[in-house]
Amino acid sequence: MPVSENGTPLISVVIPAFNGEATLANTLESLLAQTFEDWEGVVVDDGSTDDTAGVAARLVGSDSRFRVHTQPNGGVSRARNAGIALAKAPWLFFLDADDWIAPDAFESLLRAPLEQTDVVHGGFVRIDAEGREEREEAVAAGTDLFPILVRTCAFSIHCCLSRTEQVRAVGGFDESLATCEDWDLWQRLARSGAHFARIPEYIAY
Repeated sequence: MPVSENGTPLISVVIPAFNGEATLANTLESLLAQTFEDWEGVVVDDGSTDDTAGVAARLVGSDSRFRVHTQPNGGVSRARNAGIALAKAPWLFFLDADDWIAPDAFESLLRAPLEQTDVVHGGFVRIDAEGREEREEAVAAGTDLFPILVRTCAFSIHCCLSRTEQVRAVGGFDESLATCEDWDLWQRLARSGAHFARIPEYIAY
């Protein structure tokens, strides 16, 4: 299992939140439940008008691995980019305030050959209003996913690790996009020569 160096966490988890008071606690608690503990959580409160800041503050006060950044509302891509700028770790994980991850999500992702990999992705599960679960079909494994990414967004944003320096090198998220901003990022990473790896586990909800 990889370890961090010089006290720097191995994974920076970027959590954009806008009016997420109803779901944010569950999201952050899924981080606290991780079996791999060498991470930091960067909550970006994107100009919320509800008690998102209060929910975040209560959990941040319970664990020093959390930080909160507050900014005027600018959309999810701008919020994620703010988190990327604040990240200290060599790996990024994006977790929206209405999603959560399995307790062994990080442990599973870190089993991939990180020395030869820039993006590691796993499976994700959709849950409907009645609580029924549906596993999304996994994409084919391979280090070059661009032929797949030109046709479809191959995995969800909340089920992958991305190398921080690579994400910064391609400019992070395109803040002009109203949707599919993650798909756009994966395409730009693939075009830049990033190597992808897939794990079989379903790690995100």
